[in-house]
Amino acid sequence: MELKKIILCITNYKKEKFLDRAIRSCESQIPNGLEIKTIVVNDGSKKFNKKAFLKEFPNIKIIDYKKNKGVSYASNKALYSMDSDYYMRVDADDYISMKTCILLSSILNENKKIPFIYGDMLQIDKNFDIKKISRSNRNFLLEHGAGIMFRTKFLKSIKGYDKKIKNCEDFDLILRLEKKFGKGFYLPIPYYKYYKQSSKHLSDSKNRNYYLNKLKKKYFNYI
Repeated sequence: MELKKIILCITNYKKEKFLDRAIRSCESQIPNGLEIKTIVVNDGSKKFNKKAFLKEFPNIKIIDYKKNKGVSYASNKALYSMDSDYYMRVDADDYISMKTCILLSSILNENKKIPFIYGDMLQIDKNFDIKKISRSNRNFLLEHGAGIMFRTKFLKSIKGYDKKIKNCEDFDLILRLEKKFGKGFYLPIPYYKYYKQSSKHLSDSKNRNYYLNKLKKKYFNYI
């Protein structure tokens, strides 16, 4: 039986202090029946030390460029860097449970028409207070697309992430996928750990609100 190939993409911009944890969680995945590749895309972050990360994690692939181009561009770099069956993005300050890949991929393996699969999240703050967030809430799904496992050929058929969108890229990607292939499969299990920073977080930025409002207008009739 041919191994299923999975890309775990970690995009980094000024998140080096968390990056070790994110990589370790991806490298700790149970590989039963899977060929899992962790790809770290350094999106122009100047403090990123490629040699140090390769020394600590010799099996990962690193894509490193000097100018910040946004999560969409970085995510596509990983998506198109190698062949895979499934693709999932993990934010640099987040991490995943060790059974994530085997759990999500097993459902996609048996259900060929499902475009993507997603579950719940555990929101963790700097004091390690934990709050479970259900992605059965559609708005939260659209606004928090990390930790979703996509069928790669479906992603590539819509040309991946829109590089023109500098924020809320998941909102746009998910809706374009749904319009072409139908909705994803919801699994009510919290395998993704989402680190909520107290300030200067992307989800609180004016830039994010600008793109979010723009996309809600664009997809008004579909949402």
